[in-house]
Amino acid sequence: MGKWYDPEMEGFDLGFDAIQPGKYILQVEEGIEKYENEDTGSISLRIPFTAVDTKDEDLEDNIGKKISMFQNIVKKDGKVNKFGEKIVANVLILAGVGEHIDDKFDDDVDITDEDLLEEIKKCLPGRMVIGEIKMGKDMKGNDRPELNRIEKYPKQKPFKPGKKSKAKPKDDESDEWED
Repeated sequence: MGKWYDPEMEGFDLGFDAIQPGKYILQVEEGIEKYENEDTGSISLRIPFTAVDTKDEDLEDNIGKKISMFQNIVKKDGKVNKFGEKIVANVLILAGVGEHIDDKFDDDVDITDEDLLEEIKKCLPGRMVIGEIKMGKDMKGNDRPELNRIEKYPKQKPFKPGKKSKAKPKDDESDEWED
């Protein structure tokens, strides 16, 4: 089998360190996608983020770590989850693309509309928000970081349709985004 084969091995660490609880500037990444639970029929939207800055020196080792938000958008009964739809809308607003989405789509469009989802995938990556990470539990009772709160990043540049955002937080000592 080669020199890499170890029949005595019982496990190994994959080297993925979870982001620690705290407050970060988070940048939305490419890879927004829908996930359908084949057993229940429910659908969730995954929005990936990367921590790009923090004002807490104790959390600086977390810069570059990733966290994803999974938001249920279709319930088990196949109906749109209006609460989940509102949460996604709030993320769009806080990331500075809500007005663009609102202008582009009719009021009666819902979160399952494929054109809407494609537009979200085009305009949300690169946008920044302030995110608060807390420790929660997964379905098996294990600790896991969760994106608990999202706020508007005050230094976000205005959204311009058709341009990919290459936003980076400015280095400054401002407390503008701190509590």
